[in-house]
Amino acid sequence: MLKTQERNWLDVLLAEEELTQADLARAAGLVSGTISNIRNGKRRMGVDVAERIAKATHRKTQDILR
Repeated sequence: MLKTQERNWLDVLLAEEELTQADLARAAGLVSGTISNIRNGKRRMGVDVAERIAKATHRKTQDILR
């Protein structure tokens, strides 16, 4: 269930920020496959990835990890 929550939350984040998966990956210093794998439930979002996404979207890490 956590994977679905991560994926849904990430979809909401992309929509709110008006970013594509590739845009977010670039801004966070990640490869777009990482974002894709999280969205597709193939990878869990770890703290390191959450920190990068938080910084790229000007949010708190704990908000990303909720």
